[in-house]
Amino acid sequence: MKLTKISKFTFVPLSTLLIFGCDHPFTSSSSDDNLVVEEEVATTSLTADYEWDFSDIDADAIEGDKELLMSKSSDNVRTLVTGANALGYALDIQQSDTSGSYGYHYTTMDSTTDPLAATDGVISMEIVFKSDDITFNSTEGQDLQLLENTDSDTGWKVIVSKSSWKPQFKLYNGSGSTSVSGTTVLESDTWYDIVATYDNNEAKIYVNGVLEGTETITDYIPNTKDGDKVYIGGGSSSSQKNLDGSIDSAAFWLDTLTADEIATRAEEFGFTVTEE
Repeated sequence: MKLTKISKFTFVPLSTLLIFGCDHPFTSSSSDDNLVVEEEVATTSLTADYEWDFSDIDADAIEGDKELLMSKSSDNVRTLVTGANALGYALDIQQSDTSGSYGYHYTTMDSTTDPLAATDGVISMEIVFKSDDITFNSTEGQDLQLLENTDSDTGWKVIVSKSSWKPQFKLYNGSGSTSVSGTTVLESDTWYDIVATYDNNEAKIYVNGVLEGTETITDYIPNTKDGDKVYIGGGSSSSQKNLDGSIDSAAFWLDTLTADEIATRAEEFGFTVTEE
């Protein structure tokens, strides 16, 4: 795996920097009356099959050919904010207060064998996000849906549990689901990198690059409904209060990432990976 670092360069008048100052995370060098300002941004070297970085409103995919859309965008204000750990940009979503007007991002399954259905039971998924109020959904009696592809007790989802405020990866079997849970109690206004993996036998969940839960699950049944949505920052219920907060990145791989790959990914988003 080749590691790369990409920086963003901006030409700024010297007089502007003399007035407002220039401090971390910028470095500068002078040339005539301008300074070349180098701003470090989050970049990743582990290529996903599908990825959106949320560095712009309605941005195109970084990887893959799936279009990402926003439901009820006119009811839910979106603005650009500083990304995870002050690297790059992220998209902040302020949810409507009206039931039925809650928004979410989504892409669509193109067929009954769509790759994101994980018909072979092999998939990895990631979301880098923060919630303005991690307790809000539990107050409403709801889990916070982060990533979801379900229909009639089939498919998968990643949530924040309404009872524990811990992340969970749920795999459905046609009549219910089995979950693997993280151990971190998530906090408000705090960035997290959540990764869930499945190899058709073991389901795992990682928080900020560290493995926190493993569960053997052998009865997974995929959602193969053509035209169904794959949700990011929300869920399938119209009464579901979706993520009120920010998303930096969402990505899917059609294989099972290793612990080292997941740790590297977290570090590239600025997280310090500390094994317990």
